[in-house]
Amino acid sequence: MTHTVKISALALILSAGLATPAMADVQVVGTVDVNKDIVIDVDTFKDKNVDVDVVFDAELDGSAQSDAVVNATIDSVEIGPIEEGVTDEDIDKEARTNESVNENTGIVQFNQDAGQTTNQGNVVSAAVVFSGEEDSQVVMSEAYADQRITDSSATHQEGFDNLEGLVDNQGNVTLDGDFEFDLTARITNSYNGNTGIVQGNQNVGNANNQHNVLSAAVGDNALVALSDAGLGQENSGNTLLDVNTLKTAIVANSMNGNSGVTNVNQATGAFNNQATVISVAALSSAVGLGQ
Repeated sequence: MTHTVKISALALILSAGLATPAMADVQVVGTVDVNKDIVIDVDTFKDKNVDVDVVFDAELDGSAQSDAVVNATIDSVEIGPIEEGVTDEDIDKEARTNESVNENTGIVQFNQDAGQTTNQGNVVSAAVVFSGEEDSQVVMSEAYADQRITDSSATHQEGFDNLEGLVDNQGNVTLDGDFEFDLTARITNSYNGNTGIVQGNQNVGNANNQHNVLSAAVGDNALVALSDAGLGQENSGNTLLDVNTLKTAIVANSMNGNSGVTNVNQATGAFNNQATVISVAALSSAVGLGQ
């Protein structure tokens, strides 16, 4: 690139003694180098989808499908106090299972409740298929439970003398001694030696969900077995006022020597979600729930 510049100059030539100004035209020629960098960014995205097709080429002789679903909701309930301003309700509740639910064969379901606003349930769903052909069955089992406790309140307030013997004058807590508990859940020498399916719930609290869910699909000559289980639980927006209360939950010498499935829930508090969810899809040459 070339640039031409014209310059007019005024000078006094003192050495020659001349006072007359002199004019001159000057031409300047130069070369300028210019470098330019150009950057181009290109984003490239590549998606790859792989489809896998499975072809089941067999003559089906039978199928079995079992579904078990539980929906339990406790919403906007209010429990206690008995009267406004009452500070000592003197509430005593006890749920006791003693030397019970033993030596059973098959399906046993048991619920016990001494509380308020409680959902309890045991659900068993079974589908069984038998055939003379080998590898010619499809079985599917699904079990789901959804439990919600929302926007509820519970009040249990006892007098300070209810803690007599448990708390000394310095506020120290001791567990020595025989105390009278306000809420007692007790399982003693129970749920022993059973064969098959045993489900139990015990509650002395308030606003509790307790459920046992079992779904089973079995085939004597099944080729495909599918099983699915789901559990959803929610506690939200609840308020509990629990003052000077004593609670105990005891499981002693229980749930021993069982064969099969044994589910037991026990609660003494408030706003508890308890659930056992079992889904079974079995491939077996011999199917039985007991002897």
